[in-house]
Amino acid sequence: MEKNRDEEGAAGPAASTVALVRCETYEREALESAVRRAVDLLGGISAFVRPGDQVLLKPNLLAARAPERRITTDPAIVRSVARLVLEAGGTPAVGDSPALETLHRVARKTGMREVAEELDLELVDLVQPTPVSLRDGSVFRNLEIAARALEADVVINLPKLKTHSQMLLTLGVKNLFGTVVAQRKAEWHYMAGVDRDTFASLHLDIYQAIRPALTILDGVWAMEGHGPANGRPRRVNLIAAATDAVALDVSICHLLGVPLRSFPLYRAAKARGIGETEVSRITFRGDPPETLKVRDFEVPSLDSLGLLPGMFGWFTKRFLVSKPVQEERECAGCGECTEICPAEAIQPALTILDGVWAMEGHGPANGKPRQANLIAASTDAVALDVSICHLLGVPLRLFPLYRAAKARGIGETEVDRIAFRGDPPETLKVEGFEVPRLDSLGVLPGMFGWFTKRYLVSKPVQEETECAGCGECKDICPAAAIQLEAKKLAFDYDRCIRCYCCQEVCPQDAIRFHRGLLVRFLSRFNR
Repeated sequence: MEKNRDEEGAAGPAASTVALVRCETYEREALESAVRRAVDLLGGISAFVRPGDQVLLKPNLLAARAPERRITTDPAIVRSVARLVLEAGGTPAVGDSPALETLHRVARKTGMREVAEELDLELVDLVQPTPVSLRDGSVFRNLEIAARALEADVVINLPKLKTHSQMLLTLGVKNLFGTVVAQRKAEWHYMAGVDRDTFASLHLDIYQAIRPALTILDGVWAMEGHGPANGRPRRVNLIAAATDAVALDVSICHLLGVPLRSFPLYRAAKARGIGETEVSRITFRGDPPETLKVRDFEVPSLDSLGLLPGMFGWFTKRFLVSKPVQEERECAGCGECTEICPAEAIQPALTILDGVWAMEGHGPANGKPRQANLIAASTDAVALDVSICHLLGVPLRLFPLYRAAKARGIGETEVDRIAFRGDPPETLKVEGFEVPRLDSLGVLPGMFGWFTKRYLVSKPVQEETECAGCGECKDICPAAAIQLEAKKLAFDYDRCIRCYCCQEVCPQDAIRFHRGLLVRFLSRFNR
């Protein structure tokens, strides 16, 4: 669809007006008044939204954290803007593409789901990447952005005022990086993130592709220090709005006392002539900027990976520039850092297994506790896993990870080549440990796959009396094989890949696996 504004959009100097409104609370009446005033200073919501417009509201939904952490755009901001859009006759939807967690989980934790239900708004998971044509001067040739962000008649950008340890600040332009689908963000971090100016130029490409009609910044509470997720909340008492997000971002630097030359996005925008980068040429409306300045706002210190020629890169990376280190006392061992790292540069130094009490039967969430009285540790997690199979009396050929590791030559898969230290393995063996019976989706040729999936192998079924209708199974299903209506689950067994994710995530233990004919037949022969 054609965007609901001029082709120049936010890039033209005539658009470089920034509305600044003091707002000290997220209390509904005061906040809605401040948001309305900011938009009215730019011509009113009818200047941006026409009756019948499909309007995408793009907040910062970085992670499933409570609003009080100030990591995400406050839901009260989204509510206020959505109400304005509804007044103008538009149809608002709230969309983002969190990098790690599902939008359902993030929306519930951040309060967005409550707002969506209150105003009957669609929550849009930006999951369908679509190639876009980039303008002249773009650094990259190929870029994919979520289709819904491109198809909307109007995009209203709703960033949070936060610091960013890689890009100094994340404001209006950077917030649109969220329209890059999920894990592809990490790929771009890897390809472009080493050079901050190049990465900032990528953000400008996305900004020009999306062309938001309006950017409204949540700065009532901000984040300073080590943002975007681990900084400290800081009250700034500000709502800012503009049609030119570059001008808005430059204005925020001015209010925070951040030197523009230290802001990668400013340098990239100035070099490419995108938006207004000179504070002296920005028209401010609303409260005077002098009354909104923030003293001693802490931003991260940025260094460069390009201090020395390439041949000395190893020295630069190891000694001259900042590097991530683990706070061992705080680490929960969740592994999200290893999963998100696009360079695959993080590996666990040590795997320590908790086997004092274990779970047998229908794990990982619905089995039975079993005392195993074991702590095991290794730097080779494959060898550790193989050793546990040995102690439990589980035939290795039944263990999919063993077969895959052996085939690829990863880790030590032969028990007789593993050196055991500590208590003798013979004293730690567990008798009668119950493991689930696995069946195969490939029992019959492909032409009979429907019969195999429906009758021969195990399948998930709903315990209707236990189900709370929360929908977490539907959201987690990687095959999109579950539908939910009025607390009734419908499983598409042809699409189901038997990953057990639905059973694992169910908080009510309302999903069990019905044993297939094959498993029941083999059970008769103790196979």
